[in-house]
Amino acid sequence: MKLAVQKLYRREIYIDANLEKPGRMRKELLAHPVRQQFNDQLLSSTTKFFTRIGLFSNKSVSSEAELVVN
Repeated sequence: MKLAVQKLYRREIYIDANLEKPGRMRKELLAHPVRQQFNDQLLSSTTKFFTRIGLFSNKSVSSEAELVVN
């Protein structure tokens, strides 16, 4: 699930948007504490929902290794 969220921050997105210095923008977004809090909340809420409907057997399913999308 973390990988799916991280794909929101793929470098190509910023290049396609014709942003000046897309790599810099991406790095700043990835490092921003509000973004990190939002992603943690999103993953927590999604995991709780999937657990409630029986898709996941427990909350530890979402504790994937930290991945970085380049």
